[in-house]
Amino acid sequence: MSLFVTAPDFDDPIGLLLACHNKILSHCETLEQLPAHLVSHGQDEEARQAARRVLKYFCQAERLHHDDEEQNLFPLLTAHPDFPENLRAPLHNLSLQHRDLEKAWSKLSQDLEAIVAGKEVHLSP
Repeated sequence: MSLFVTAPDFDDPIGLLLACHNKILSHCETLEQLPAHLVSHGQDEEARQAARRVLKYFCQAERLHHDDEEQNLFPLLTAHPDFPENLRAPLHNLSLQHRDLEKAWSKLSQDLEAIVAGKEVHLSP
């Protein structure tokens, strides 16, 4: 029995990407819960800490994750001779979705920074 949960390492690059996607989902769940929390509790310390955690993750790790996918994984996949032709367009679409996410993040991050600073934001639950 192992007492420690080990995260994937660079010997398991797909495992690393999947672990990152799981973290993204976890932070998205926090974002989904945050508006209702703000309505019920205001900008209390719990809300500020949650906003801080989400900001830290998406400002640092998420950008590196997108870069890793676009600079390393996607070119490797498309260069492989057995990569299916019908997956090329969806893979390209993922890169475009990254751009859309970055634009949306620009606005959302401002709201999260306001929460951290204790400034008023208008979010609906």
